Amino acid sequence: MDNEGWYWPNYDSYHKPRTKRHYFIGLVSLCGKWTMQQIYPDEYSHGIYTGPDNCAECKRLLKKRQEAADAPVR
Repeated sequence: MDNEGWYWPNYDSYHKPRTKRHYFIGLVSLCGKWTMQQIYPDEYSHGIYTGPDNCAECKRLLKKRQEAADAPVR
């Protein structure tokens, strides 16, 4: 869990985000649209966030991933 969480992948010169926040697992966003060259674990936010600043596809895939993890093993 240390190398995953919500992160702003791109800032402008005024340190305001230019894009939505994405959920990263390691260096790749869950939606597959963003990659990073370095992990910033201290800057990650964890959990499912429903705010308007989060990538809708990342939210959907994270929810699906967490539901699969919670499903009983057959």
